[in-house]
Parts: sequence; structure tokens; C-alpha cells
Amino acid sequence: MHLINIKHRQKGSSLIEVMVALTILAVGLLGMAQLQNRSSQDNQTAYYYSQAVFLAEDLAERMRSNPTAHSDYEIALDDTLSTVSTTRCETGNCTASQLASWDLKRWKDDLAELLPQGDGSVTSVGDGYAFVVQFDDSRGKADSVPASFTFRVRF
Repeated sequence: MHLINIKHRQKGSSLIEVMVALTILAVGLLGMAQLQNRSSQDNQTAYYYSQAVFLAEDLAERMRSNPTAHSDYEIALDDTLSTVSTTRCETGNCTASQLASWDLKRWKDDLAELLPQGDGSVTSVGDGYAFVVQFDDSRGKADSVPASFTFRVRF
């Protein structure tokens, strides 16, 4: 009779209740880890786009400061500027065309340095120009297309 009274007085959690609680906690922690991972990816993407905007605006300002050579700033994606003079146009005397080539060379170099597989183009569109900045935002995913940002400006 004494043993029966002891069993009825026991209180607390059973092993099943503990396992259910741990399972719920584990699912919650995995959800938080996934949320943190996705947040980091989106933050990196936002950083790339803000760099793309900054670089496009930078070249637009360079074009505004060199108004006689706007047509010299046109360039396509994948074009290289290996023939640009090594003269630094910031400190040396350059013609408007040389300054445009120098600006484009620096712009393409900055795109390649600040963005993963960064590249850009400048094309004339009506009375303005369209700057396209392209970069790889795939993070290793197969069959992904490069991310692209288009910036249009009128002078």
C-alpha cells in the first residue's frame, strides 16, 4: 500500500514532454538560424546594389565635368581599355578625349574591384545616357543570370 501512494504523489515532466519541448526548441532555433542567414544574404545584395548606384553616379558626374567628350564615354559590356595612356589625368594635362578614356578605365577597374565579376556599359539614349552595371550575385547557384542595375541620366 505504501508504494501506491508514492507513485500517485510523483509530479514533474515525463520523458515524452521533455522530448517534445526540445523538438520545438530545435525547430525554433533552426528557423532563427535560417532567418539570420537570409538576412545576411539580403544585406550583401543591398551592398552590391548601393555600390552599383554609387559607381554609376560617379561616372555621370565625371561626364558632367567633361561636357565636350560625352560621346567618348560610350562603352559596351566586356569592352576592355588596355590601350589607355598611363598618364594620370588628375595630375597631368589631358585632352577631353583622353580624360574620357581615363575616366572609363578607372570606372571599369572600380567595377571589377568592388563588385563580384563587375562590369559596366554606357550607351546614348535619346538626350541622355544609360549606365548599366552588372555583377554576379548568384552565390554559387547554378544557371543564374548576372544581376544588373540601369541608371539613366540627362545632361
